[in-house]
Amino acid sequence: MTIEQFDRVRLLVDRPDQGLRRGMTGVAVDVYEKPCRGYEVEFMNAEGRTIALCGFHEHEVVFDPWTRDEMLDWIDRVEAQVAKFRQRFPSDYALDAVDRALKQIRTDVIARWPLDERYAMEMGLGVFAIRNLEPDFPDLASQVIALQSAARKATATT
Repeated sequence: MTIEQFDRVRLLVDRPDQGLRRGMTGVAVDVYEKPCRGYEVEFMNAEGRTIALCGFHEHEVVFDPWTRDEMLDWIDRVEAQVAKFRQRFPSDYALDAVDRALKQIRTDVIARWPLDERYAMEMGLGVFAIRNLEPDFPDLASQVIALQSAARKATATT
């Protein structure tokens, strides 16, 4: 399967200089076609903080589809981050949008797994709304976008 922007990927190589080991997962944040196909991959810790961002050739990573339980676990972690932001910004409209998006994704993953093509289109539209978060909450925005992309991609692998 072709890796697209915001897909989860699994490392096939070690990168000891970056603290990365074969088998770790990250998110393809950029896809390059020239001079050869490759990816800029972001790796995050359990709190959602970036631990590494580096480029890989096509043969160094592989598409790694999410399972239902993995998606629900990630939603839990992102919701915990939103709760922390809420302490500092109790009435932020962008966080309201994230709350709504996360609740909808959780409901859909629980009720509609495996996800269907209609859901994939709905998630594609939601990505554009969440992009508005990036100036104020870049880590949170990238995680929600990646989560939406994973939900969209799940329709192609089930």
